[in-house]
Parts: sequence; structure tokens; C-alpha cells
Amino acid sequence: MSLQCGSIEELDNSLVSLKASAGRPAVLSLYGSQTLVRHFDLPLLSPREISNALKLEAAEVFSLLPEEIEIDYQILESLNGKTRGVFIGIPKETLTDYVSSLDKASIVVEKITVSTLERINLFLQENKIKNECFYVIDFLKEGITNLAVFDKGSCVLLREIHYENLNDAEKEIIYSLKYSVSKSAYKKFDAAYALGDLLNKDSLISGLEKELQADIIKYNFSADAQLNIDGQDPFFDLNLVRKYFFSKQAQRRILYTTNATLIICLLLFLGLAIKAINQHMLIKNLSASYNAKDYKYAKGLQERLNLLKNAK
Repeated sequence: MSLQCGSIEELDNSLVSLKASAGRPAVLSLYGSQTLVRHFDLPLLSPREISNALKLEAAEVFSLLPEEIEIDYQILESLNGKTRGVFIGIPKETLTDYVSSLDKASIVVEKITVSTLERINLFLQENKIKNECFYVIDFLKEGITNLAVFDKGSCVLLREIHYENLNDAEKEIIYSLKYSVSKSAYKKFDAAYALGDLLNKDSLISGLEKELQADIIKYNFSADAQLNIDGQDPFFDLNLVRKYFFSKQAQRRILYTTNATLIICLLLFLGLAIKAINQHMLIKNLSASYNAKDYKYAKGLQERLNLLKNAK
């Protein structure tokens, strides 16, 4: 089950109609200023150093202390002394509120990420694109546009752009795309794709085509479509609750380990039970093989042996 929201209030309203879904696993996709999603380009560092650097960047955006931020990052490539990837961040207090709301509704959350990544994952999963350099513009909601640029199979730009009118949005999108393509080896886009709410976006799309000299293919993208989790691995795999919840693979490993441990314990119990039964039968057989006459004879023999020892 996939949920998408831009605030705690929106999530709570959605959960009212999901009472029948209690107990089902869910993926929560967030959008808006409550989350941060960015591309990063750092020197080759240790995982701890990368995490600290990204937390500092997120802390500046949210005006919080680094320890008050939760992040997750994904390295896309390490080449020529550089580490390139994407990361997402959210204030820990906000993340706790989301987890609490889901917990109250008895929804088992497996993943909390940002809507930008999940929607692009779905797009890439449904479209096996082989273009060397292309961009995807996703009109998520009125006032919010997601932008992603791919160069030779690697994501080189990832942005969530907020705007008040389409003219401002067009300027910001063109600036970001021109800057991105200027850093690529191709200096131009081989293809472009537009998805999401395309109503009244014809003028903006025409402007992008003219400025960037790449025809935009309009993709019929359903906002209700969900990523096929059991299919191929998603391009972006970021999860803000990764440290707090077991993944499906980890759950399976734990289940296999638990079952194996229970089987071993059961076998040991059966072995001990059989050993105890055998000992009980042996004692019972021994006790049955002697009667009162044998006991009286043995006792008399013991008394004579004692007399012989004393005589010496």
C-alpha cells in the first residue's frame, strides 16, 4: 500500500478512510518543504563522514542542529576521487509524528521516502530508457514540480521546485537544466519527458522545448500508480526509517534464523526426552530384576564379609 502526503494533517485525513487496511505494510511518500531531497558531490569519504557532511547541509536548510535531523543517502557512483549520490532529510520530530500517526492507525510502515524518488522510480521501471542524456519533469501538484536529469545512466540533478506561477517555474527549470547539461559531456539533451498534471502546461512545455532544443514526450502517468516492489530493484532506494525498521530481506533472514533455531531446540528437546525415557526404563528394569529374597541374601552376604574383615 502506498500513501502520499504533504503534511501530518493530510496523512491523518487519508488514514480515516483506511481503517480496513490496518495491519497492511505501507510505503509513505512525502513532498513539500517538510522534507529535503538533493544530489551531492563529495570527495571519497567514509560512510560516517558522508553522513555527517549531509546532516550539516540539511541542518542549515531546516535551521536545526545536526542531531535533530534524520537522513538517508545513496551513493550512485564513486569515480575519480569523487562520491556522487542523492540524499533525503527530515526533522526527527516530524518523522516521529508520521510514525506515530501510522502506528495509531495500525498501519505497518516499511518505508518513508520522498514522492519525487518514488514517482521517478515508477517512471523508470515502466520505461526502459536508453538515451545517453535526458531529463524528467514531473508536475506533482499545483505549485510543486520535480526535476531529474540523467547522464549515462547516472542521476546528476534532482530538485523539487516550488513556484507561485508558471512563468517563475519555467525560468527556474530552464536555469537548472541549462546548468546541468553544461556540465555533461554531451552539451545537449537526447530526450525529455513530462509527467504528472499537464493541464495548462502547454506553454511551459513549448518554452522548454525551444530553449533546450529537445522535444518533450508527454507521459500518461497515473498519480495513483504504485511501484512494483516485487519487480526489479528501484533506481532510488532511500528510506528515512531504515535504521528503525527491518527491511523485507532482513525480516526473511530473521524468520529463517528463528525457524532454524526452533527446529534445533526441538531436536535437542526430543533427544533429551528420549534419553530420559531410556534411563527411566533402565531403572525400572533393574528394580524389576531383584526381589525381597535376593535383597535378604545380599544383606546376609554383606554381614559375613564384615565379620571376616573384623576377624583379620
